[in-house]
Amino acid sequence: MSPTLDTFERLLAATGNHLSLTPMTRWAQVPVGHGRIAFVPDRLPDLPVSQALRTTRLPIHLDWSSPTREVRLADRRERLQAYEVALREGRPVDIESMVDGALLVDGWEEMFLPRALRTAWQPLVEEVVHDV
Repeated sequence: MSPTLDTFERLLAATGNHLSLTPMTRWAQVPVGHGRIAFVPDRLPDLPVSQALRTTRLPIHLDWSSPTREVRLADRRERLQAYEVALREGRPVDIESMVDGALLVDGWEEMFLPRALRTAWQPLVEEVVHDV
């Protein structure tokens, strides 16, 4: 016999936690020119602050030229450069693990992106900006 949802919620509450639901992200493959595709989600990623501002190593498929591939996401310049690479070259897992929607919107106008890629992401950015 498995516990009911009420039982599960009581167990979570006893540990100081609560149950919440997050919609699953759906990804579209968007042609961005020269036979290349980019992945665009149906919603902006939302990272915890500690993950959004951490120091991380880019996967080799995103940065094959830097000896350390290290990026300090707390540094705005480094973060926006990493976001540009992630949006252009990244897989959904790369984008979900590195790009925070609020920080993306904050730096959106400063980012250098191919026109087709910018056009594909623009509705997500506008949705947030219009809600503010």
